Amino acid sequence: MKEQLSMLMEETLPGTYHAADFSYWTPVSNPWDIPNRNFTNETIQMIHTFTKTVAQFAKTGDPNNEDLKIHWAPSTVDKPCYMKIDKEMQLINGKLNGERHEFWENLKHQLRPEC
Repeated sequence: MKEQLSMLMEETLPGTYHAADFSYWTPVSNPWDIPNRNFTNETIQMIHTFTKTVAQFAKTGDPNNEDLKIHWAPSTVDKPCYMKIDKEMQLINGKLNGERHEFWENLKHQLRPEC
Protein backbone atom coordinates (compact mmCIF):
# COMPACT_ATOMS: atom_id res chain seq x y z
CA MET A 1 0.00 0.00 0.00
CA LYS A 2 2.81 2.42 0.87
CA GLU A 3 4.40 1.83 -2.56
CA GLN A 4 1.06 2.48 -4.29
CA LEU A 5 0.60 5.76 -2.40
CA SER A 6 4.17 6.73 -3.23
CA MET A 7 3.52 6.08 -6.92
CA LEU A 8 0.33 8.16 -6.83
CA MET A 9 2.14 11.07 -5.21
CA GLU A 10 4.71 11.51 -8.00
CA GLU A 11 4.73 15.06 -9.25
CA THR A 12 4.52 13.86 -12.86
CA LEU A 13 0.89 12.79 -12.49
CA PRO A 14 -1.67 15.44 -13.47
CA GLY A 15 -4.42 16.59 -11.14
CA THR A 16 -4.86 15.82 -7.50
CA TYR A 17 -6.00 12.97 -5.29
CA HIS A 18 -9.16 12.55 -3.22
CA ALA A 19 -9.10 14.66 -0.03
CA ALA A 20 -5.98 16.58 -1.10
CA ASP A 21 -7.76 19.73 0.01
CA PHE A 22 -8.13 18.46 3.61
CA SER A 23 -5.09 20.37 4.79
CA TYR A 24 -6.55 23.61 3.37
CA TRP A 25 -9.42 23.37 5.87
CA THR A 26 -7.71 22.32 9.08
CA PRO A 27 -4.39 22.88 10.82
CA VAL A 28 -4.03 19.09 11.07
CA SER A 29 -1.87 17.73 8.28
CA ASN A 30 -3.42 15.30 5.84
CA PRO A 31 -1.64 11.92 6.17
CA TRP A 32 -1.32 11.74 2.38
CA ASP A 33 0.19 15.20 1.96
CA ILE A 34 3.67 15.50 0.61
CA PRO A 35 5.79 16.98 3.39
CA ASN A 36 7.58 20.30 2.91
CA ARG A 37 5.48 21.39 -0.05
CA ASN A 38 6.82 24.49 -1.71
CA PHE A 39 3.73 26.05 -3.21
CA THR A 40 4.15 28.71 -5.85
CA ASN A 41 2.29 32.00 -5.45
CA GLU A 42 0.02 30.83 -8.27
CA THR A 43 -0.89 27.67 -6.34
CA ILE A 44 -1.46 29.61 -3.11
CA GLN A 45 -3.83 31.93 -5.00
CA MET A 46 -5.70 28.91 -6.44
CA ILE A 47 -6.04 27.42 -2.92
CA HIS A 48 -7.36 30.75 -1.62
CA THR A 49 -9.90 31.03 -4.44
CA PHE A 50 -10.95 27.38 -4.05
CA THR A 51 -11.49 27.58 -0.30
CA LYS A 52 -13.29 30.92 -0.54
CA THR A 53 -15.59 29.52 -3.25
CA VAL A 54 -16.45 26.40 -1.24
CA ALA A 55 -17.05 28.49 1.90
CA GLN A 56 -19.26 30.90 -0.06
CA PHE A 57 -21.29 27.97 -1.38
CA ALA A 58 -21.65 26.46 2.10
CA LYS A 59 -22.76 29.81 3.51
CA THR A 60 -25.15 30.99 0.77
CA GLY A 61 -25.76 28.13 -1.68
CA ASP A 62 -24.05 30.23 -4.37
CA PRO A 63 -20.31 29.67 -5.01
CA ASN A 64 -19.81 32.95 -6.88
CA ASN A 65 -17.49 35.53 -5.29
CA GLU A 66 -15.15 38.31 -6.40
CA ASP A 67 -12.06 36.05 -6.36
CA LEU A 68 -13.59 33.48 -8.72
CA LYS A 69 -13.36 35.85 -11.73
CA ILE A 70 -15.93 33.78 -13.63
CA HIS A 71 -19.63 33.17 -13.08
CA TRP A 72 -20.30 29.63 -11.88
CA ALA A 73 -23.67 28.87 -13.43
CA PRO A 74 -25.82 26.14 -11.86
CA SER A 75 -25.74 22.76 -13.58
CA THR A 76 -29.16 21.54 -14.67
CA VAL A 77 -30.49 18.39 -16.33
CA ASP A 78 -31.06 20.34 -19.54
CA LYS A 79 -27.78 22.25 -19.39
CA PRO A 80 -25.15 20.33 -17.41
CA CYS A 81 -21.85 22.04 -16.64
CA TYR A 82 -19.00 21.87 -14.16
CA MET A 83 -16.11 24.03 -13.03
CA LYS A 84 -12.58 23.00 -13.90
CA ILE A 85 -10.62 24.08 -10.84
CA ASP A 86 -7.12 25.04 -11.90
CA LYS A 87 -4.84 28.08 -12.08
CA GLU A 88 -7.57 29.64 -14.21
CA MET A 89 -11.08 28.47 -13.32
CA GLN A 90 -13.08 27.39 -16.35
CA LEU A 91 -16.80 26.59 -16.65
CA ILE A 92 -17.16 23.54 -18.92
CA ASN A 93 -20.45 22.75 -20.64
CA GLY A 94 -21.50 19.10 -20.47
CA LYS A 95 -21.13 16.37 -17.90
CA LEU A 96 -17.87 15.65 -16.14
CA ASN A 97 -16.61 12.36 -17.59
CA GLY A 98 -19.66 12.30 -19.88
CA GLU A 99 -18.58 9.15 -21.73
CA ARG A 100 -18.28 7.22 -18.46
CA HIS A 101 -21.65 8.50 -17.32
CA GLU A 102 -23.27 7.42 -20.60
CA PHE A 103 -21.68 3.96 -20.33
CA TRP A 104 -23.20 3.37 -16.88
CA GLU A 105 -26.56 4.82 -17.88
CA ASN A 106 -26.71 2.55 -20.95
CA LEU A 107 -25.69 -0.48 -18.91
CA LYS A 108 -28.33 0.29 -16.30
CA HIS A 109 -31.03 0.48 -18.98
CA GLN A 110 -29.82 -2.76 -20.58
CA LEU A 111 -29.91 -4.63 -17.29
CA ARG A 112 -33.04 -2.98 -15.87
CA PRO A 113 -35.11 -1.43 -18.67
CA GLU A 114 -37.71 -0.21 -16.16
CA CYS A 115 -35.16 2.25 -14.63
